[in-house]
Amino acid sequence: MILLLSACQTNEKKVVENVTLKVVYYDQNMFNRDYGELFASRYPNIDVEVLPITYYSNSQNNGVDSISQYILTNQPDVVLLRDIDLIELSRKNELVNLSFLIKEEKYDLSTMLPSVIDLIKELGDGDIYGLAPTFENTALFYNKDIFDQAGVDYPVDNMTWKDVLLLSQRFNGNESAYGFYKGKNSSLFNFVIKRVGYLSGINFYNAKDKKITLNTPFWKSVFEQVIEGYRNKSLFLDTNQEIKSRYKFSEESDIAIGSNLFVKGKAAMTIDSIAFVSDIEKAQQALKNSTPMNWGVVTTPVDPLNPAETTAFHLSQLFAINAKSQNIEAAWELIKFINGEEWAKLKSKSSSVLLTRFENMKEMYGYNIEAFYKLKPNGRFYNSDGLPDAFYKEFNAFGNDEIFKVIQGTSTIEDALIAIEKNGQVILNKYEP
Repeated sequence: MILLLSACQTNEKKVVENVTLKVVYYDQNMFNRDYGELFASRYPNIDVEVLPITYYSNSQNNGVDSISQYILTNQPDVVLLRDIDLIELSRKNELVNLSFLIKEEKYDLSTMLPSVIDLIKELGDGDIYGLAPTFENTALFYNKDIFDQAGVDYPVDNMTWKDVLLLSQRFNGNESAYGFYKGKNSSLFNFVIKRVGYLSGINFYNAKDKKITLNTPFWKSVFEQVIEGYRNKSLFLDTNQEIKSRYKFSEESDIAIGSNLFVKGKAAMTIDSIAFVSDIEKAQQALKNSTPMNWGVVTTPVDPLNPAETTAFHLSQLFAINAKSQNIEAAWELIKFINGEEWAKLKSKSSSVLLTRFENMKEMYGYNIEAFYKLKPNGRFYNSDGLPDAFYKEFNAFGNDEIFKVIQGTSTIEDALIAIEKNGQVILNKYEP
């Protein structure tokens, strides 16, 4: 039995025999839920066997060697990748160049976010070796009611971290609400080096020279701002240490909505992903007797030297074809479908993801979410320094201890940064990749 498949926007008919595609994904059930059920209804003669993704566990060289070995051993037809993986795998000729298929079939990329396609081309030295139906980014959420009550102007697009931290100081956690809240931080020190520094385009570690640098005017200024915010309670970081010292569950609604102070209406600003929109909506449903939160969203803090770009923008679901696949035509049909208009329109109604087919998703629950789409990726990748978790665990613990000495008044920021830089280098030498 055979299946006739129409090439997109052409009169050609491609004949694809009944095949079983081996596709790398998290598991069969997740694939069926995300893509498989709808794909099967449109392409009944193409079966999909899911190979669980395992190559990011205990990987080296940012996972590329592990992926190559996985492809060699399991011979999948379609591979799930991150943006950073595309560089080496395409150069090693392990992936099919989709540019030729796109051109041949006139596959429509015009309704896909240009910055996503530009990033994919940049990673592939001008060619397209994979397509991504979604992308990831963060944005700055703000509670309009809290700003209105305080008589403070709303945040705007393209603010820097300095702008955000200064704005947060207009609020005080004891009197009204915290100015800025961020959950899921291992420590205050980690928040500065991996969030503020990262989004500002500054890294404490130079991979080329294998050197740690923190004793600089930039880091001194950022740490001073964060420490001041911590002291005057305009800044609340959801760390184990801070939760124990400042916050306890005190209301029945905490059980339903957790300890997120922004969701509880006790923080003016926070930074989060698109999934946070659903968290807010669920919280509003849990708090049936409260007034719905009136919130807005602007672009995530930017590097002042590159205000149109962000390091928070990345692709974690790139679908590519194994260059040795025996089912390239069927694999291409699956990738076209996953990245097509039909799937995007369906997901825009039911899923908290950022769609590459951006025309399908400009609002969520009636709120404008275009801020997530405004900044371009700058090509830097989070956690791409190759440093192991063991290094970060030890380095963060030491760094946080030194910063809290400053907060407690037993040390100065200058002495703390000197100590962290010096001892950080010693720790680094133990775990040097």
